Amino acid sequence: MSTNQTTTAKATERHRATERRTQESSEHRDERLRLQRERSRAAREQHVARYRAQDQERQQTSRALTLSPQLRNDNLQIVISADKTPSGEHAGRFNAPTVEEVAIIMVGDPVDNRAIKITRRDSTVHVISDLHRSYDALQYPLIFWQGQDGYHINIKQVHPVTGNETNKKVSSMCYYAYRLMIRNNQDNYILRYRQLYHQYVVDMYAKIESERLRFLRFNQVKLRSEDYIHLRDAIIGNNDENLNINNIGNAFILPSSYIGSPRNMQEYVQDAMTYVRHYGRPDLFITFTSVLILKVLMPERCVKADIPY
Repeated sequence: MSTNQTTTAKATERHRATERRTQESSEHRDERLRLQRERSRAAREQHVARYRAQDQERQQTSRALTLSPQLRNDNLQIVISADKTPSGEHAGRFNAPTVEEVAIIMVGDPVDNRAIKITRRDSTVHVISDLHRSYDALQYPLIFWQGQDGYHINIKQVHPVTGNETNKKVSSMCYYAYRLMIRNNQDNYILRYRQLYHQYVVDMYAKIESERLRFLRFNQVKLRSEDYIHLRDAIIGNNDENLNINNIGNAFILPSSYIGSPRNMQEYVQDAMTYVRHYGRPDLFITFTSVLILKVLMPERCVKADIPY
């Protein structure tokens, strides 16, 4: 065998050895990544299971502390009579609903906290705020008949990948959107309570709006409300001194991000005017009528126009 053939054979052998090491290192890397993913998944599942166990234990402890010693051992029975009216109460407050719509009237300052007052058997009164974890169960005992915890301000967000808690907190809107979500292969029992479900949704919407307004009230510095001069103009414009400064009150600025605020409506108007300035005034006002509406309201027109049913 010549020297060139020997050198070529050695080079080929070294190349094959390098390929085998590369293949082995690639398989080793894939195996290491697979094991790392499995360990991360196991750690995440273990963290979620531990968090659920702690939450269940916290709920049991909260229920045990909420109930008085007399109620812990007594067997209670709840009787609901639809045709009965409590003594001294107006009968109109307990009538059965006759319409499908549900509305709410927020009396007083919508920013103020709502609360439930509980009178125990020992005549002590406890006030449960709407931000307390037991508020939903006390307000809707038919829905949360097991006394499940509801929304409170100390719920932490969880990282979707690692499953670890973050420093950010869950807002009431995100919490109730999660509770009312329709999921595949899961039965959301809250959606089965009919009119009570409607009342629950409207009530929780009022809580969400109160939380938003409360945030805006206590974060006016972040909104730079001192840049607005409405209050200063009211004081300076008091030339005849007929205005009592004590009756002016505090000015709270609602930003354009708050739906329904004057700045939000003004922003929509400015957007509409932008379209008019760019494209010109509208020439046509076009309306569309669905075929399904015609079938229900005017079936004879569907027959005349040969619209298939």
